[in-house]
Amino acid sequence: MCMCFIWKMLERKKSDIKDSDLLESRFVFYYENKNRVRVKVKDCLDTKKLGYVYQNVDVLWLEAKPTLLL
Repeated sequence: MCMCFIWKMLERKKSDIKDSDLLESRFVFYYENKNRVRVKVKDCLDTKKLGYVYQNVDVLWLEAKPTLLL
């Protein structure tokens, strides 16, 4: 499961990024055939649009309490 997804689900108050400067930021990647592709941050926030969905699994450490080691 994606850490961003877990972070957003921890508290319902958390939401996606809204800063337009960040959302419009672009990164350049190259395919294996050397074709250049520009990708904006806003196009990568919804995994369904990217063609995949994370499996719902229990995150065992989510409710764990840290212990003090002496």
